[in-house]
Amino acid sequence: MQRKFLRCDMLKLKYNSLLIEDYNSSVFKKRKTRNKLGEIEEWEEYYGENSSNPYPGLNYMKIVYKKGLQGNEPKNKLKNNVTMKISSKILGEDYMEMINKNNFHKVIEKINKTGIIRISQEDFLEEAQVISCHVTCNLRMNAEIHKYIKSLYRLAIANHRNKIHAYPGKESNKLSGLTLCTRTKKNNRRRILFYDKYNEIMSEENKYSFLSKKHKEQFKNILRIEISLNKFKHIRKYLNIQKSVITLKDVLNSDANPISKQLREFMRLRNFENLYEETDEIKTVNERNKEERREKVLNIYRQNMGTINNLLRITNSNPSYKRAKYLKTYRRIYRDELKMGLKDFMLIRGKILK
Repeated sequence: MQRKFLRCDMLKLKYNSLLIEDYNSSVFKKRKTRNKLGEIEEWEEYYGENSSNPYPGLNYMKIVYKKGLQGNEPKNKLKNNVTMKISSKILGEDYMEMINKNNFHKVIEKINKTGIIRISQEDFLEEAQVISCHVTCNLRMNAEIHKYIKSLYRLAIANHRNKIHAYPGKESNKLSGLTLCTRTKKNNRRRILFYDKYNEIMSEENKYSFLSKKHKEQFKNILRIEISLNKFKHIRKYLNIQKSVITLKDVLNSDANPISKQLREFMRLRNFENLYEETDEIKTVNERNKEERREKVLNIYRQNMGTINNLLRITNSNPSYKRAKYLKTYRRIYRDELKMGLKDFMLIRGKILK
């Protein structure tokens, strides 16, 4: 599948309440508080993020009214703002397309048809600001998705740069998903998610009741890759937008390829150069015994290098040196699988670059 333009599965937006033409106040819960400046704020919230949501994709809205220090001033629309969270489920049977610059008019139409809120379509793209977004791509693969996820899982362990979380499938020997997360502070954390989209749809059918059987079948052999841009600096960096205020139009018109950029950061190919050495170096008896012990530890902890690394920190004065030894042993044991994994990785990267 070609990446002709940016596609988003989720958008969190902020805009002025002047863009609201009408809304159904009966479905909003009313709240009231005083902010840090001493101003009284009233707000109304709509929650739609549950399986019984009659309008899939319209996940959350919050309308805030600032009333000043005394709290008795009339509501000033110029000071009011709306936060909205929407997902591509709002597109219904066009869900496969995800939210993009060519179908956003459909998104506004779908939102307006819910009867919960009516938004001015004319000004929304220009004025709504993006707080966060999930950039996504659907890759149609030639083999079962668990094969590619296993390849990525093996490479991620051997690479040992990120936190790894694997999601088991229905069958114990098959993975349905994989998340890689950077080992950085929370305010700079990034994550990339790979998963079998068809498996997710069939496992959570109540969430996808808006799709017909025919439209569900479209997701067979689809590997979904998703990244979360939850910080302003990450949106600027990965979407190549150098502006102080980032609008919805800026995001949807971006010609950047943020998934490809993050994939390069998460998987450094130079770490696998030694996989193509034909023979292992000759070891002494002592070295072979140590190698066997490392193999046993890897098997006991199911190749979980995170757990092994924590043990090394407790039991060794030089954990970095020991970790390198374990990674070398791991790469030797799974050399053939890692070689095949590299081929799968290059295939995935090639599809993303199209």
